[in-house]
Amino acid sequence: MSPGEAPKSIAVLRMSALGDVVMTLPLLRTLQKAFPQAKLHWIVSRPFDAIVEGVSGVELIVIDKPRGPLSFWRLWRQMRRYDFDWLLVPQASMRANLVTAVTRARRKIGFGALHSRDLQSWFVNETVPAEPEHLIDSFLRFATYVGARKHVMQWDLPLREEEHAWARQQVAGSTGIKLAVVLAASKTERNWPVERYRETLQRLAARWPDLHLLVVGDGGRGLRAEAFQRRLIGAGPLPRTAREVFEVTEISRPAPRVDGIVWVGPRGSPLLLKPRPEALASVPPALRTIGSAVAVRLLYPLIGMTQDPNFGPLVVFGLGGIYVELLQDVAFRIHPLTDVDASEMIKEIKGSRLLDGYRNQPKGDVVALQDALLKVSGLIDALPELVEMDMNPVKVLEPGDGVVVVDARMKIRAVEARKHPRMRDLPGVTS
Repeated sequence: MSPGEAPKSIAVLRMSALGDVVMTLPLLRTLQKAFPQAKLHWIVSRPFDAIVEGVSGVELIVIDKPRGPLSFWRLWRQMRRYDFDWLLVPQASMRANLVTAVTRARRKIGFGALHSRDLQSWFVNETVPAEPEHLIDSFLRFATYVGARKHVMQWDLPLREEEHAWARQQVAGSTGIKLAVVLAASKTERNWPVERYRETLQRLAARWPDLHLLVVGDGGRGLRAEAFQRRLIGAGPLPRTAREVFEVTEISRPAPRVDGIVWVGPRGSPLLLKPRPEALASVPPALRTIGSAVAVRLLYPLIGMTQDPNFGPLVVFGLGGIYVELLQDVAFRIHPLTDVDASEMIKEIKGSRLLDGYRNQPKGDVVALQDALLKVSGLIDALPELVEMDMNPVKVLEPGDGVVVVDARMKIRAVEARKHPRMRDLPGVTS
């Protein structure tokens, strides 16, 4: 392919995640408009292919993210049948690098230094200059770089009739249009400037006068809801807390279908919010804001115990959720634990940096996490029937707010008859 020659085939590599896949559509539509003669491919991973399946004019190459030597070999065999003129890689991760490595293309274009990570520059032969901006803008820089300067801002996800029917069923019988804006993006580049929120909300309010808007959370980078509220609609007699604006009722899990808004509060408890008419009387109809902060947390660890045939009870701590088997980032200590043991276990795992405010994320309540480990050790003494326990995941809140066990499992065994432990003997229980 000679310099300046129009491409015959273009591939865009963006495998995940949900929001990022959706934000890739304008890049694809822009490339389609600028290079109508080129065959356009989208390399996407499961299960996110289901979201964009049926996008017109784009051939999906659905892959499984490489997780080991065997899956990497399968990926190599799958990708060897393709040969592209251009490969655009608006995703910086080691897995994306591996896919880039096994994909043949004359031009491999990745992020510039600002957004590049995991040594992406080693796997591409060109990089796109970048500035601090929203993720969509950084995606569209790829189009500008290859000469497609007229951007097509189009999100035309293919929705089936049954999906429309499901949506209509959910809002059947309700009045007005309800929109929730959650200011809780995990990274700065996923947050809009306040001015864009303001313009969007003003357009929505003009189109739908009966719009009911709920703004919750923080921006993950210091943009608290109250500050956002002031910058968005100015100072005024606006309610500042959820309890001033809504009747707040804690509900059980799973949340029932109710007439109101189900909101998960800072401590993870589901709440039912019903507007107070008297509180909302002075608020502009299209702008109703609550000033609560929902912390963004990157670390959801596991805490548990298991039995070792040689050492007896072991206390376990590590990365939880889906990362248990994937990364195996765990620490073990022989029961009983001391406070030094608990502290060392937390620091031992590689993911512990996420508790220290990594990349400006909220810090975690390390003291509460240490206390939880010590209580597990105390529970082993109090309940000899305990064989295994797995609390996974555990949500770590900000310092002073504690931890919340989201899911737990225990395995017990029969033991010799004994006096049942008194409540005051259990760890963390006071009479």
